[in-house]
Amino acid sequence: MWYKINELKEQGLNKSQISQKLCISRKTVRKYLAMNCEEFQCWVNQSKNLPLRLKGYFKFVRNLLGEHPYLSSAQVEDRLKEHFDDLPLVHSKTIYNFVQHVRHVADIPKPSKEKHRDFEQLPQLGYGQEAQVDFGECFMKTKQGKRVKVWLFAMVLSRSRQKYVYFQDHPFTTATAIYAHQKAFEYLQGVPRRIIYDQDRVFGR
Repeated sequence: MWYKINELKEQGLNKSQISQKLCISRKTVRKYLAMNCEEFQCWVNQSKNLPLRLKGYFKFVRNLLGEHPYLSSAQVEDRLKEHFDDLPLVHSKTIYNFVQHVRHVADIPKPSKEKHRDFEQLPQLGYGQEAQVDFGECFMKTKQGKRVKVWLFAMVLSRSRQKYVYFQDHPFTTATAIYAHQKAFEYLQGVPRRIIYDQDRVFGR
């Protein structure tokens, strides 16, 4: 609710308009607008201030994090949606705050992924010499608010850092990967001499 109120405030709505749109009191609107992001984080992490609609999922999230402490709040949100058809519609930031609270209360810190890496700066390449390509996936929302999974292709020119991103609603195959490359070359108006791939397994499909 805090995030939604501030979002509407940024859109130019006053307290009365926000109150009417969200069906909450002006007093609640004033209270949330008086808190900055850090103050809200501290306030919501007090158990008495947790969203009532999420309190019933405390045990599930605690057990989930106990078995898989490395999970992100976005991954926890996905698990909640998979297991509970009646999960209340709340902002992802609300779930993030809830997950952080569970970690704090249950003493389940997220393992650090940081490792020492020896590196040195590579010589700067000339324009058009090299590009980097990566494939990924994420969730996006349709105009109707439906959450759908998309598969991404991204090409970045090593020198200028100019980027091209292409996405589709199904996994990449060799044919669609080639098509994405052609679209990238068309957009970037040229073909680099060398392309470095983070993942190339799609070319075997």
